[in-house]
Order: sequence, then structure tokens, then C-alpha cells
Amino acid sequence: MAGVMELLTGYPREVFARGDLVWAHPPGVVCWMLALAAGALLVGIGLRRRGGRRWTVLQSLSIAAFQVMFVAMIATLLAGPGLRIDTLRSGVNQLPILVDVSRSMALPAADDDPASRLARSVQVVGKIRAELAQRLKLTTFSFGAGVRPSPDLPDAAIEDATDLIASLESVMGTMGGEAVAGILVFSDGGDTSGDPQAYKRLAALDVPVHVVGSGAEEFVGEVMLTDVTLPRVASAGAEVGAVVTYQHVSAQARDARVSAYDGERLIATVPVVLPKGKGVKRTTVSFPAGEGGVRDLTFRVEVAEGDQIAGNNAQDRLLSISNRTRRILYLEGEPRWEFKFLRRAIEGDDVLRLTSWLTTTGRKTYRQGVNDGDEVVDGLPDEPGKYYDFDVIVLGSIAASRFTPAQHAWLAGFVSERGGSVLVLAGRNALADGGWDVQPLADALPVHLDREAGPGYAPLTSGGTARPVSAAGASELDRLIEPTAELWRDLPPLADLHVFAGLKPASRTLLEIVTKGDDNHPAGTYPLLVGQHYGRGTTAVLASATTWRWQMRTDKDDLRHRRFWRNLLRQLAASAQSPVELRAAASGAGIEIEIESHENVSAKPRARVTGPDGNQLEMVLTQDSIGESGRFSGGVAATPGIYQVDITGENVEPVTRFVKVGGEDIEMANPVQNRRLLERIAETTGGRYWRLDEVAGLPQHLLYASAGARVSETMALWHMPVVFLVLLLTRLCEWLLRRRWGQI
Repeated sequence: MAGVMELLTGYPREVFARGDLVWAHPPGVVCWMLALAAGALLVGIGLRRRGGRRWTVLQSLSIAAFQVMFVAMIATLLAGPGLRIDTLRSGVNQLPILVDVSRSMALPAADDDPASRLARSVQVVGKIRAELAQRLKLTTFSFGAGVRPSPDLPDAAIEDATDLIASLESVMGTMGGEAVAGILVFSDGGDTSGDPQAYKRLAALDVPVHVVGSGAEEFVGEVMLTDVTLPRVASAGAEVGAVVTYQHVSAQARDARVSAYDGERLIATVPVVLPKGKGVKRTTVSFPAGEGGVRDLTFRVEVAEGDQIAGNNAQDRLLSISNRTRRILYLEGEPRWEFKFLRRAIEGDDVLRLTSWLTTTGRKTYRQGVNDGDEVVDGLPDEPGKYYDFDVIVLGSIAASRFTPAQHAWLAGFVSERGGSVLVLAGRNALADGGWDVQPLADALPVHLDREAGPGYAPLTSGGTARPVSAAGASELDRLIEPTAELWRDLPPLADLHVFAGLKPASRTLLEIVTKGDDNHPAGTYPLLVGQHYGRGTTAVLASATTWRWQMRTDKDDLRHRRFWRNLLRQLAASAQSPVELRAAASGAGIEIEIESHENVSAKPRARVTGPDGNQLEMVLTQDSIGESGRFSGGVAATPGIYQVDITGENVEPVTRFVKVGGEDIEMANPVQNRRLLERIAETTGGRYWRLDEVAGLPQHLLYASAGARVSETMALWHMPVVFLVLLLTRLCEWLLRRRWGQI
């Protein structure tokens, strides 16, 4: 379309888009108006003097219209119309041309084009240089992890990384204050720098960046693993759920599997189906954490056939496994089977340590697993300083009136401020039946408590079967249960149920119970295990107190009851915030370290980084300037390998994490053209995005763009081919009408 317009007008489309209409002879505009009026008068007089020949009204108006149009165009041309436009001053402005030579540019330029993206980009660069060499100072650069002048562009893409923003900044630094018309970039948008501040620096370049995007925006048949989410740290022996996110473009439905490997050993796999079309899916892969230390895991999406690029189907992750003992405080208001079997389920666990407080008769209590004779004498602590004595609080069938207002305030703060976990079990004196609906904890629970709303807790004479609600959620709450079908198959029915008044919007139902119906419960499905995040912590409610049947009514070697309780309590304990939260992650060619202490820190903490060669580096972390006294950060350069980060300091609990630097082929992680990124770069700088196969108007756009040293030019419009064509067509149409009507 742009070529046709240039053929008819003699000027590119940019001239009309950016130019302002001017007149060489402004008085000619008045003459144009007078000539138009005179022409109309003469035409009218001529038509009335046709003698014996009579014209119809339509014929007279048609002939008059063509004659007036002809006279009007002649008068307009005599006024000297033109377009005034600013254009680049010849021989003054610089135009750097950057060509991406990272390995992703070796991929095909399009589905139907076997030539590489780099090869097609080099061809287009050659054409643009030929068109603009007389007007602009052209300098060509190739870039990947760095940038360098390349008068002769390479024919092979070899760079293992792409830092587009830093390359633009580096090139601008070489311009030496000269006028720059813009920067022209050829890339597929595969930036691997991971710099979150990069876009904020783009506008500071103060020059438009015009981007030519190469490569297909999707590959039919391609499967790409985009992210793996793991907990920052897992407790030894706990069940870990990794949420694997992947994209696919399928011409037809295909079978695949999402797998986790420890080295070369397969530790978990989940079969999935990739439906026809394009989509994003998430799958949770569950596996046992194992012993304390670190595991170097690989996650893969495996397709039998049809995947065009296999290099982006896997990602590595480190899993830090802690042997730190997790303490659980279980408060029970009456001796019952659930208390006995829950204690038995976690006996001998290497991670969990249970402290129990049981009301036996009257005001007498029985404590087990305490550190000393003064611990939890009254059940719950009441001082914020004891927030970190426990990780999980389990409330059984115990009335809220058993505790003081200070203890209730401590329990609510334990969840919202400390970030601990609270699990409430059903019972005669639990939840609303126990008066908990008027206490602060009611706000933190995932269910509504209303003692007037329904039956609450009651026996389930018909029995109820438990089953997981979802096996593939993206929430950490999904790790509280094992969705494995074998765990839930043929479990003995539960014999009681608490029907909730309602669920809160942020809650998530993890288990449900299916009943046949009885006098207290109509047949149907009810929530059994419900959880939610609240403040910094997590709360959950189990609507039954007869899970002991899963042990009592199965074979003595059946470990499902123990697996359920150990996994549930381990996950609740793992989600509890530690006194010191350490985040250590690879960033570029280094490691970024950040800690947040929830307790008073009298001295700056220190970080000791141990490299894969055993060498150690110690550094003092810097307090953040945002005014939070417990937040410190720092960074260290690192080569590829696995690093151990240890935090020490006065009044700081020692913490260890592991970080992996390098090891992934990030250049091929997303092989399609990242058009969104390229368009964002162009938009941020005032440039324009172009497709590699649609760059015909690019040279003219650069000449008439708004940057660089410019000069004003006026381009006459009277000699445009379209003008003479219209004049000729006007006279020809009039002649054809006269001929048709027999007037000539």
C-alpha cells in the first residue's frame, strides 16, 4: 500500500503523516475562491445557451460538476501548495545499527523460512545501509552479553546471553555527543539480563530506539517449561510439591508427562494431556524431601514427539532441606481417641517435636514434651517474646473460656504477626460450639463461625468418605495434603462432622467428605479440610475428629494415617515464618542476599558464602534504607556452581541456604520472538516496532523521524502524478458523458 502511494504522489507516506500544508502564494487561496465562483458562473451561462438542445437537470449538474472541479484544481495549483517537514540534515547524524548475535538468532526466521533470524537480519541491514548511506553516518554493532563494533556482521550466532538494555547504553556512550537520529535494533527479544531496573533507564537514553523483530511468535508443536515454584526451604522427610508451569502450541491433543529428577534418578512423574491449541498449564509434582542438606533437582516436560526445540523443556532448582526441629503445641480439652492416635502418628519423627497440654478432669491438666516445668503451665503463652517457641498450634475440643484475653491476643498475634500456623480440630467444644466465634482467632480462621447458623458438630452415623479436592493447584496450601490416589483409596469412613456456617473468600478447600445422609447431615459433599493464609501465617480447620479410624480399622502395617498427619503437620510447620528469613538468589553473574529478622538485631549480621571450590568469603550485610531495622542485604560476584550461604550475627539465629549460579541454557529458554518486550522498548523511547518482513517504509521513517539534527524542507505538490491523473480523468469523464448523451 505504501508503494502505491509513493508511486501516485512521488513522496513516501511519512511526508504526508508528518508534514504541514503550506502555500507558496497565500493570495492565491483568495484567487482560488474567486476562480471557483467565476467558473461556476461561466458553466451555468454556457449551459443555458445550448440553443435548441435541451438538458435535463441531472445532465446539467453532472457536466457542471466536472467543469467546476477542473477549474478548481487549476486554481489550487496556481496557489502553490506544498508540505513543510523537518528532515535529517545530510552527513551530520549518527545511526547506530545493533544486530543480535545470540544463539537464539540461529533459529529459523519463520515457520516457512529455513534461513536463520540472523541471516535474514543481515540481509535487511544491507538494504537499509545502501538506502541511507548518503544521508546518515552508519555504524554497525553486534551484541549478545556485550556489544562490539562489527563493520562486517558475523554469519553465525554464537553468544550465550543477551543484554539488550546494557548494549544500548554502551553504544550511546560511544557517540561522543554527536547528533543521533535514533538507534536501530535487530533482535528476537530474547533478553537474558534479568535486570528489573533496565526499563527505568531506557527513557534516560533520550533517543528513539526503532526495533525490528525477527522470528516466529509461536512454534506449532512447541512445548516450553517456563517456571518451577518450590518452597524456599523444606523440612527433612516432608512431602514437597513443586508447581511446574509450561506453555504449549499443539496442532492436536498430545500425551506428555511432567517429571522431577535428582541427578539422573527419576523421583516423581505426573502424566498430563496437552490439548489442541495454545495454552498455559500448571502441574504439581510431589515427592519426599529426603534428608537434610541440598538437592539439585531437574524438572522436565517430556513429549514423545513433535517438540521443535528440546532445549527449553527443563529447568534446574535447588531445594534446601532443613533438619531444624519443628515444635507443635497440641491443646486438648478432653481425653479422646484423636488425641491418642495423633500423638502416636508423629512419635519418632525426626523433624516434629510434639508438646501436648491435656485437660483431664476439672481443672487438672497433663503436659507431655515440655522443655521444663514452667513451660505452657496454663496452656497458651501470653507474651509476644514467646512467639517463636512453637511453629504450629493445634486446638482440639477445648472451650475458648479456658484461656485469658491475653492468651487469646497472643494466639491471634502468633498467626498474623509471627507467621505461625494454627490447626483447629472439630469437637464438642471446638469452633463456635466452644465459644471461639467471639475471640480474635475467629478473624484468622478460613471458615465463618456462627453458633446460631447450623448444626455445628454432630456424629455422622452414615459415615463419610474423604477425598482430595485438587491435585494440581498453584497455592502453597495444596502441599498440606498428598493428592496421591493410593493414599485415599478405601480409607475407613469418618464418624463425625462439623458443618461450617460458610467459607471465607480467601479460603481453599483441600479435602472434602462425601456422606450418604443421616438425621444431622443431608446426603452430599461437605468441606473437610479448609485452609487460608492470614497475615504472615496460615490457618486450617479439620471438620472431623475421627481420623483415628484410618489407623484403628486398617491393617497394623497400613501407614496412611501416620503419613497424613506427619505430612499435614510438617507442611504447616514449614510454612511458619522463621525468626530470620533468608533469601539468596542468583542474579546475573552474582548472588543477591537479603535477610529479614523479626527479632531485635543489635549488630549487623554477617554472610559467609562458600563456593564450589571450598573458598569462603565473609561480608557484612547493609541495613536497608527503607527504615525497616530488621532488613539487611548484600551481594557478591560468583562463577557457575553451587554456593552455600550462612548467616550469623549477634541475636541472629544461624540460617543456611544454597544457591545455584549458571547451569541453565537461559538463551534458549524462550525461543519465540518476544514481541511484547520489543514493543515496550520502542514505546518507552519514542521509537517504533517493525516486523522483519515488513520494513519497506523503515528508511523513510528514519529520515523524517523527530530526533537528530534537522533541517526544514518544503516539498511542492503541484507536480504529483496523481494531480495530472485527476485532471485527465475529469476531462475524460465529461467527454464520455457528452458522448453517451449524444451532445457531441
